[in-house]
Order: sequence, then structure tokens, then C-alpha cells
Amino acid sequence: MIQLPRRSACRSALVTGDDGGTVDARMCGGRRRNNGIGGGNDVDVGGNNPFDGLMRPPYGCVQQWKVNRDYISDLTSDDDGNTIFATSGDGTLSVFDVRYAARGGGGGGVTSSRSVMIAQQSAIDERRRGSNNINNDKTWETSGYAKSDEMEDELLSVVLMKNSQKLLVGTQDGTLCLYSYGKWEDMSDRYPGHPHSIDALLKVDEDTVLTGSSDGLIRAVQLLPNALLGVLGSHDGFPVEGLGWSAGREMTKSDSPSHIRI
Repeated sequence: MIQLPRRSACRSALVTGDDGGTVDARMCGGRRRNNGIGGGNDVDVGGNNPFDGLMRPPYGCVQQWKVNRDYISDLTSDDDGNTIFATSGDGTLSVFDVRYAARGGGGGGVTSSRSVMIAQQSAIDERRRGSNNINNDKTWETSGYAKSDEMEDELLSVVLMKNSQKLLVGTQDGTLCLYSYGKWEDMSDRYPGHPHSIDALLKVDEDTVLTGSSDGLIRAVQLLPNALLGVLGSHDGFPVEGLGWSAGREMTKSDSPSHIRI
């Protein structure tokens, strides 16, 4: 789960991913705008008719994307909070434009149920054609998302690097994959070397990242040129599932299934 900055088109929405591959942006407060489609400014999901909520985003949801076939493993956004990046267990990276509704899928920067249906149907049509290469220019303009080619590996973690010009992704087999910004179909560089999966990433600066691995080690890695700088800490063989900074960025925290370390 991530929270978008207030300057985002979705303001300070909370973005979550679920086990089915759905990404939701939700506002606190409970009501969902329908962007003028069907009349009214605020529409409560549900009601007396049990069919009223079919194909609508969940209660409190302002945007929703369903283009992945497996669980969402990690999420991040750009500095403005207008682009969301999601890694998935289906081996793909997905990129979502939260301004899509304002650009053509609805009004006020909030996706309508019609926009959700278009995005879902576009992904379904591609799968029926048996294609893993989604035309990103087309889907970005018509449905507000782009998607990478499918890898034969689960993608587990994601972070923006190199002044937001590179997107770094950690995989199940221990490879770090770099994508050039705007060229999401295939990675531009890869750095193997971790013996186990890379479950967490934490940016130190534009060239350095901390990796949390299922072997229990926290490593410092330099990017372009790629180099392993050393091991920062250990969870005694337990997998490192999360990394984060303290409020003043003076300390880092790491968590495993059984404990948190500072």
C-alpha cells in the first residue's frame, strides 16, 4: 500500500493491490464521485437493487485497474503521484495514469465505472488473442495504462531510480531488472547476483539501493555501473519482507515474518 501526495490528481488517495491483480485508489470518506455519468455528483455504491453495483469500483474507490492476472506484489509512484507502478506475480510490470479520467476517461481526475470497464475489457481482449505484447501506446491513450512483456519469473519489488529515469524491479530468481522510463515493454538492463528472491527495495540515493532478500540479508547495491557494495544487516535466515526509512532518514527499519529491526 502507498499513499499518493496531495498534488496528485487523486490527491492523497491510498493505493492498494490485491491477490487477484486489481489495483485500487481509495479516498477516505466513503463516497465515490461518478464524474457526471448517470447524473449526480455523489453516488452510493449499492442500494435496494442488488445489481446496482455490478462493474462498479468498490465503495470509496476513485480509480481501479484490473489488467494483471496474479497478485500485486509491490507499488510505487512518481514524485507527482500521477503515475503508479505495480509489479505482479504474473511476471509483468504495469504502469497506470491516474490522470486518465481527466484526459478522456471521465472528469475531475476520477475514473468512472465506464473507464474501469474499458480497461478491463482491453486486457481481456488481449488475453483472448493470446498476446502478451499489449500495444502500450494504444492502451495508454484508450485505457490509461501500459504493461511490460511477460517474464518467466515473478516480479516482487519496485522503486524509481536515476532521477526517475529508471525503474528498478526485483524478481523471484534474484535478478534486478532496470526499465527505461516510458519504454515499458522490455527491460534495458539486468543485474543478476542475489542467490534468492528480492522481496524489498529501498532507495538510498539516485545510484544506490538497499535490497531485502529471502535469504535474510540486506545488501547495498550500486546501479550503472552495477556493483554489490556490501551487506548492511541480517535477519538470521528469515526473509526480509520490507524496508523503510525513519522520519529523519537517519535509520532504516527492516521487517521479517517474526520481527522488526532498526
